[in-house]
Amino acid sequence: MDRDIHTLMENAIASMQSYIEQGHVLAAGVSGGKDSTCAMVLMLEAVRRAKQVASDVRHYITSSDTTIEIRISSGRNTCLCKLFGNGHFILA
Repeated sequence: MDRDIHTLMENAIASMQSYIEQGHVLAAGVSGGKDSTCAMVLMLEAVRRAKQVASDVRHYITSSDTTIEIRISSGRNTCLCKLFGNGHFILA
């Protein structure tokens, strides 16, 4: 099962990396829940890998609070707030 998850993650990263290398801008909406956090982490890895080829392309992360996801811990929320601030975020 670990191999299946790893393969799916690598495929998602490779797909996003391909778009970045073609000059496309990526954007992610992050609520702090499991799904959006996972999507953001995969996107950030794609940005990191594509940095050498497309270093001048900017990518965006927007925070949102859907009030649907359950917050896991106050420590994690504090970390997200410190890392991203409030509102909109730009990755250079």
